[in-house]
Amino acid sequence: MSTPGYASTLRAAVRAIRDGATTSVAYTRSLLDRIAATDAEVRAWAHLDREAALRAALACDAPGRAGSLAGVGIGVKDIIATAG
Repeated sequence: MSTPGYASTLRAAVRAIRDGATTSVAYTRSLLDRIAATDAEVRAWAHLDREAALRAALACDAPGRAGSLAGVGIGVKDIIATAG
């Protein structure tokens, strides 16, 4: 399976996951790898839980876990109040 990678559009990522061209886990890893490669300079992440992201991606890859955006992660800007 090939992953559309961090630079793909949202539509391309959704289509690749839905069509089985990649998995949520592979796509999530590509995003996490990009963050690891660039965040020392960008400093965009106040908190990043790699393990939780990968667990969530694995759950999205489970049979019967379909949804229009299943398996595509999001980042929440840290100026937004969040619990925990």
